[in-house]
Amino acid sequence: MPPDQERLLSLLQLSENEIRHYLASYRVCSKGGNKDRLTGQFIDEIFELWCRYVHVDLYDEAGVFKKLLAAAWRDVQFPTQEHSGQRLEDWLADRVRKHFSDGVVSSRRDRQELDLELARSRAEMRPSLE
Repeated sequence: MPPDQERLLSLLQLSENEIRHYLASYRVCSKGGNKDRLTGQFIDEIFELWCRYVHVDLYDEAGVFKKLLAAAWRDVQFPTQEHSGQRLEDWLADRVRKHFSDGVVSSRRDRQELDLELARSRAEMRPSLE
């Protein structure tokens, strides 16, 4: 298995362990509203991986991201059926739409540009080895 795939698999396994630990101790403490922190955090973590490995525009990138998100959701064995009977993919697509107001592609590009700027800034701050 290529090193990138091994690293990705390792990160997903670590995420699964963290999620299981979180779910074991999770207690709902809501002041009303419709904010789902677990789903939001899960989307953020998968998006972090997405930004790290996707460096080109893909055909229907948002759709591909949503499929990855749904597959990861199933892999960690989160519930796959909404009380309303809505399909998992549709439910997650709605959450992604609300989570990324400018869209997945724009959010990824913005994130990667910020990462590049930070890397350049760090490189400029390092003392020269010459």
